[in-house]
Amino acid sequence: MANTKGIDLRFVPSKIWIESDPGMLFSILSNFVSNAIRYTEKGGVLVGVRHGHPQSRLCVYDTGIGIDPSQSESIFQEYMRLDYAKQRVTGGVGLGLSIALRMANLLHNHIDLKSVIGRGTAFSLSLTPLSQIHITENYDFNETQNNNLQGKSALVFEDNDLIANALSALLDSWGMQVYVLKDSNQISQHVKEHGAFDLIITDFHLGVAHETGLEILRTARKQLPHLSYKSVLITGDTTGDLHELTRSEQINILYKPVRPNRLRSYLNNLMNASSGA
Repeated sequence: MANTKGIDLRFVPSKIWIESDPGMLFSILSNFVSNAIRYTEKGGVLVGVRHGHPQSRLCVYDTGIGIDPSQSESIFQEYMRLDYAKQRVTGGVGLGLSIALRMANLLHNHIDLKSVIGRGTAFSLSLTPLSQIHITENYDFNETQNNNLQGKSALVFEDNDLIANALSALLDSWGMQVYVLKDSNQISQHVKEHGAFDLIITDFHLGVAHETGLEILRTARKQLPHLSYKSVLITGDTTGDLHELTRSEQINILYKPVRPNRLRSYLNNLMNASSGA
C-alpha cells in the first residue's frame, strides 16, 4: 500500500518483550498502520516503541490529513468515518477502530490519539514490558521448537471448504492426521470408527444454523467426558461476552488473523500441557 502511494513506511526495531495476545495485538497494529497509510498522501508512516515506566507505548505516526480534536472520540464508534476522509478515500465501512478499541480493552491496554489537522496523526497502544525476561538476541524459536504435533489426530470444524482444506494441509504438514467434520453429531460416530482424537479446532461462526463452534465444544465435552483431548476456538468475534464465556468454561481461544507460525507455536504449547481440554 505504501509503495503504491509512493510514501515511506519505516519500522524502528525494538527489544522489548511483553505478555499479550499476539493475534489481537497484530490486528490492532495492522489497523493503525493501514489507516495511517490510507490517509497519508505525502511523507510517510513510522512505527516504533516509546519506552516508559511502568508502561511503554507501541506507536504509529503519520504525516497525513490529521483528525479534528472534536472527532477524536467519535472515530472509535462503529460505522463512523470522518467527512473529509470520505471525500478523499474510498473503501472501508468504518469498523476498524471500533474493533481495535474493543481488542485493546480486552487486553487491558489503552489507546491514545494525538493529531494536528494537515500535519499528521499518532496512534499509540499502552504495553506492559516484561523486563525480567532475558533471551539471547539470536535465539531462533523455529529451529528449537519442539514438535508435539507429530502423530496427533485433529478434528476440524470449518464450513468454508477453502479454509478447511488449507488448514488441513497445514496441520498435515506438521505431521498430524486431520479429519474435517461438519457438526457435533459426527463426533461420536468418528470415535466409533477411528478411535480417540487429540485435538479439536473449530471456527466460532459456522454455516450450521443451530450450532456455533462454542456449542460444538460443549457437546463434545458432554458426549465424551472419558476422553482426554485439547480444543481451540478460532474467531474474529471480540465481544466481551464471548471472551468471558470462554474464560469461565476454560476454553482456549485464538483471535483472527491466525498466522501459520503462531498457530504452530500455540498448538505445540497446548499439546505439551499436561491436562485440561
